[in-house]
Parts: sequence; structure tokens; C-alpha cells
Amino acid sequence: IDGHEWQQLFDQHLLRLRTFHLKMKLELPGSDYEVEQRVDELLDSFRTPYWTEQRRWYVQCDWESSEIVTHAYLYTLPFAFNAVNYLQDYRTKSTCAVIDREMQTHDYSYDLVQTFENNVRKSLYLHKFNELCSRFRNLHCLDIILPIDTNIHSCGTLLNQLTSLTARIQISTGYCQLQRLCERAPRLYALRIIFWRKFIARLFQLTSKSIRRLELGGMLSWSDTFTKDECVAFTGSPLGQDCEVLT
Repeated sequence: IDGHEWQQLFDQHLLRLRTFHLKMKLELPGSDYEVEQRVDELLDSFRTPYWTEQRRWYVQCDWESSEIVTHAYLYTLPFAFNAVNYLQDYRTKSTCAVIDREMQTHDYSYDLVQTFENNVRKSLYLHKFNELCSRFRNLHCLDIILPIDTNIHSCGTLLNQLTSLTARIQISTGYCQLQRLCERAPRLYALRIIFWRKFIARLFQLTSKSIRRLELGGMLSWSDTFTKDECVAFTGSPLGQDCEVLT
């Protein structure tokens, strides 16, 4: 459904409508050129005087190219939803050039986002972590693979609001970054760790002043069991001593 169709629905059935919040997930087949053409056509349907002058409702489209199908999200600005889906290497276009420029300097448009969702495996790699920290300034829930290709100390004020973290540890150095994340997240209450068994000893060395809820699991279904000695080691670890809820 495009901007013309939305306008027709509003004019015929929603005559009292004053506020409109939209988020649509799209699958766009074709080459990169064909996909961009489709995005331009879709955005043009929201560039009519009805949208930009009468209503002053603006939309943005983010899309990530794929060999099979391109995944895209079309949404109104400011972004009015609690959760956002991350696209790793994406392009973006908007119906408002001013807002586009502000997007590049991480304006207010995503301040309502509290949960960062990862629905595609490759999207878990946050190579643009600095951008994430600046754009989504009020995140409460975060899901990432560690280590990431950036300096944790450059994450700005993002971690000040963080209460729940899912960390998927790929290699042993991921625990070093996880420790720094814990140290910079004063409100972090819940920690979910997905780990490889060969690095499990590093788990027992983690410390946090705020974490009270833990969920521990293996990368593979057969790797999420603990031996008796590991259970004993966990109960004596800093996280184990402060744990109130364990899964």
C-alpha cells in the first residue's frame, strides 16, 4: 500500500484522523537498480501536497540489498515505535531533505526506541556501533555479537539507559568487551550470555555492580549444559554471588 492508497483510506473512512504512525516491512525483488526505482516510486507517493504540506507527515525508507530479495522498512518520522530492526549495510531515503540531513547527525527521530532487535543473523554484527550509540540514545534492551569492531569507550551515553543485554560471545576477546560494557552500564539488570563452551572459564571472571538476572546458554543446543565443577565455579563467581534470578 502506497501513499496514494493511504490518503484514499483516510479521506473516505478516517475523517477525524490527526496523528498517523506507520511502519511497514517490505520485500523488494530485482536488481539494486530496480529496487531503488521501486523505493523512489514508493516515496514519491508520499511526496504529494497532502503529505508534505497539508499533513506534514514524512516517511523514510531503509533497505538492505540481498542476492535473493531486498528487505526494507518504511516508516513515519519521528520513529514512533518501541523497537527497531537493525540493517547492517543499508541505504536510506526520506521524503524530507531536512530530516535526511538531521538523520546523518542523529537527531531526535529515534528517541522513543528502547529495544534493538536482531532478526537476521548477520545483523548481529554491529560494525557501526558508534552510529547505533548516537542514533538510539534511549535503548533499554540490546542484542549484539562480541567482539565488535569498535572501541567500547566511544559508545557515548547509550549504556546509561541499558537494563537488558544479550551478548553472543564468538571468541575469548568478546569477554573483555562484555566486561567493559558491564562497567559502563550502571542500570544493567538482566544479562543473557550465549557462549562457546571452550571459553566458559572467562564467564566466571565477569563482574558487575548492577546485574541481578542471568540467562546462560550455548551457541548450539548440545553445548548449553554445565558440569558439576562448572556449576560450583559459577556459584562462587562475582556474577553468581549477586544473582537473584538464574535461567
